[in-house]
Amino acid sequence: MLLFSMCGKKNEKEESVTPVITQEESEQNIAPLEKETVNSQNFDNEENKEVDEVEKYSNHAIKNMLLGTWKAIRQHGDMNSDWAEGGECYISLRIEEKNDIFLYHFTSHLRTMSDTLSITHYDHEIVLTFEGIEWAYQDENVTDSPKPSNITATFNPSEEHFVIQNDGNAMNDYRKLGEGCEKYLFFEKEYPVALEFSEEDQQLIEGYSILHAESGDINNDQKLDYVLVLQSDIVDEDGPMPFSYNRKVVLVEQTNATPPYRIMATNDRLIECSQCGGAGVGDPFQGITIKDGYFSIEQLFGACTKDFFVVTFKYEKGSFLLNSIGKNTGYCNQVENGEIKTSSKRKKVQDFGKIEFKDFDFGNIYKMFKN
Repeated sequence: MLLFSMCGKKNEKEESVTPVITQEESEQNIAPLEKETVNSQNFDNEENKEVDEVEKYSNHAIKNMLLGTWKAIRQHGDMNSDWAEGGECYISLRIEEKNDIFLYHFTSHLRTMSDTLSITHYDHEIVLTFEGIEWAYQDENVTDSPKPSNITATFNPSEEHFVIQNDGNAMNDYRKLGEGCEKYLFFEKEYPVALEFSEEDQQLIEGYSILHAESGDINNDQKLDYVLVLQSDIVDEDGPMPFSYNRKVVLVEQTNATPPYRIMATNDRLIECSQCGGAGVGDPFQGITIKDGYFSIEQLFGACTKDFFVVTFKYEKGSFLLNSIGKNTGYCNQVENGEIKTSSKRKKVQDFGKIEFKDFDFGNIYKMFKN
């Protein structure tokens, strides 16, 4: 029995809130490209060759990354019982979306509370504003204004963490969260601690580490399954892009046997390499969505003009079959009334026939849309 480790711990009660494109849904349900991701000023400026890290991610991907439970981690020294649940330094923030509104749920050893969360692109940063949290302390000699009632954090999508500056300095003394044990509070997303596989299954994923994970019931057995995106531990010097990492998608089911997890299927041709998204994107992988026996893999490609793909699979009679492919294109050089022109196309089962998850090759996707 071997152990395939993952960082943190994901809340198994959480459900994905982003719609999956099913065979019955219309083209309007294909998630549109956001204006920021197709703006020619961001990606096609000859005087600014270096693309800002934030602009490599669509708003859709950022939303998927933020949804879930985040926990404050210790930056200086080892984690101890003070940072565990119930400890003096423990802070948890669960982020969810309901009716197109972002909500957060704050938990510490002193209190629990919930309110709204706003997400803003500001000065090449992603700023999170947690409304309704009054600062613990503010020096009255600095300002006579009431204590602020919201707390901001900066989110780094490439590192998958966000940071709150909790304490000020001698010139501007304040403390935002009374429970905060460090000046800068780093929050990391929680994922399952470990998945135990048989030695045979472990060999299927040898040389890879987990890049991303989503949980949900993908085979309709009323148990929590996982869709994992793995990344190779070493770069592929002979791959389509120099010094990029390869990706493998793994479907995992929970069993009543020992070990408790089993790999149902793998595919190393579904997600392109870590630098295969093009000059304006870099990493094409955008997210995973699980809903009602369907799961979708989302990828973004392009420089100025961009293509956003949603590839959806459905569990049917013991197999995971390709159900639909959505393609949404934003044309950065075609602007009408201040809006970038977009187009949507969709392929269904009747267009491509029966294709199992393990056999799908994303490299053929543009050929599929030529007809």
